[in-house]
Amino acid sequence: MQRVSKGRLCDYSGIRSEQLGRVGVQWPCNESRPEGTDSLYEDGVFQTPSGRARLLFTERRELEEETSGSFRPILNTDRIVEYWHTGTKTTQVPIIDKLGPCAWVEINPQRAKYFGIRPKDKVTLISARGRNDDLLVCITETTAPEQVFMPFHFAEQCTNLLTLPVFDPKSGQPNYKQCAVRIQVMPKAH
Repeated sequence: MQRVSKGRLCDYSGIRSEQLGRVGVQWPCNESRPEGTDSLYEDGVFQTPSGRARLLFTERRELEEETSGSFRPILNTDRIVEYWHTGTKTTQVPIIDKLGPCAWVEINPQRAKYFGIRPKDKVTLISARGRNDDLLVCITETTAPEQVFMPFHFAEQCTNLLTLPVFDPKSGQPNYKQCAVRIQVMPKAH
């Protein structure tokens, strides 16, 4: 890591093994900043020809598909603090796996009540492109009534099976963040 990152924006070339147990070594962490930095752009200079930040403006766009009929809630996907990207490394860490051993879906109490869903019930999320079965339910008010949330770190229940194949017109970044879904309550085990 030290060798391949040296001189790059995410320069870890100065990090020492005793720092690895600490939380929060901010890069660049190099010969001139062996303890890391408080902020990547603390000097206000960005890696652009002018040294200034380059901001791209875009128009607000509506969701690419309608939320109507049985495809009512919007599925939002995102990361959770315990996992890194798709979980290819962090799902192999026993303590992290214990904190979140499987995918789940967060549902607002109003929507849960409407469907008769209780905490730890299992549901299936279905979109026009695919489905994810056997999702553990977490009922929380942090999710809006017309939305559901699912973390994207679990390959076995890949959120991208559900999301839209659309891309941002300026950055080319795929929009794996939201889509219309249907909730199907799975039969309760006796």
